[in-house]
Amino acid sequence: MVVDGGALIGRLVRPALDTLLQECRWPFPPGPALFTLRRPTRPVCLFPAQPNGAALRRRARRRLSSSKSLQFGAKSYGGTMKLDQKYLALLEEAQRRRVSDVESIRLCFQTLSLAASIDRGCAALLEPHGLSEGRFVLLALLDASTYGVAPKALAEQAGVTRGTVSGLLDGLEREELIERRADANDRRARRVQLTPKGRRVAKTVVEQHGRWTAGLSANLSASERSQLTALLEKVAGNLGSAT
Repeated sequence: MVVDGGALIGRLVRPALDTLLQECRWPFPPGPALFTLRRPTRPVCLFPAQPNGAALRRRARRRLSSSKSLQFGAKSYGGTMKLDQKYLALLEEAQRRRVSDVESIRLCFQTLSLAASIDRGCAALLEPHGLSEGRFVLLALLDASTYGVAPKALAEQAGVTRGTVSGLLDGLEREELIERRADANDRRARRVQLTPKGRRVAKTVVEQHGRWTAGLSANLSASERSQLTALLEKVAGNLGSAT
């Protein structure tokens, strides 16, 4: 239903103002000169269209994000760590569904968010050297060897498949960081060695990575590190029994 806003307001407000002015003995008679209602340029809709489903969902998300019970950042938990967006969304859904022990769910998602942040930090450290985490692991393993390592042994030590190792070695070979040579004891077998360039890169990156990794817990005391280790092991023990 659409009506003229100026006419509607005039009919509703004008009688009340006239009565008020008369009761207060206003020295001037009420009339059009006392006030003027400006008509809106657009009609006033008394019954606006209902929001669609998408609009309702957006409103619900805004309410959830502003709710104090769902603030999982510094204000509620005394820290500055934030959850990854996907974990925050899952946590909000658990809260909406009134899942029991939401605090334990939050702790799990906080751990996962921290792990993801460490992975991103590691990737940023390796990127200037043109290395992925997989390539870096192989360089570190080869740097510890004097006579080279067989691809099969590299796969076992790195915890990946032979196919994955083969692809990583191809990339390192293109960058002239490694070379494949025939095994001195078995001409049919191949061994992988670092080139002089590869050994220089490995030395630099392994040292940088070690300093960066150690720095993540540098502000923890020896007692705190022991406590954290014990707690992580305790949580890890629940993986087999969690349902």
